[in-house]
Amino acid sequence: MPNAQHEMLRRLVMVGTVFEPGSDLLDGVNLGTLSTDAQADVAVQPGAILVAKWSSGRAAIAYRPLANSTIVALNLIPSSVRP
Repeated sequence: MPNAQHEMLRRLVMVGTVFEPGSDLLDGVNLGTLSTDAQADVAVQPGAILVAKWSSGRAAIAYRPLANSTIVALNLIPSSVRP
């Protein structure tokens, strides 16, 4: 989701608003412990469904159904791969 022209936010945030609490994308996810300290300022494209936002107000999880597949976008950098 992020690219060079989007500002990265570097501060710890937790999941804020969940728009689809029954989403399969959240199955088995403990929202109380899901956090990131790096996320981009990105827009959810037309046709995509926003599942949750970070407490910063930025998009966290979104998906877009296609004819034969689904695109899933996670706006975070897992701490295990962060430099």
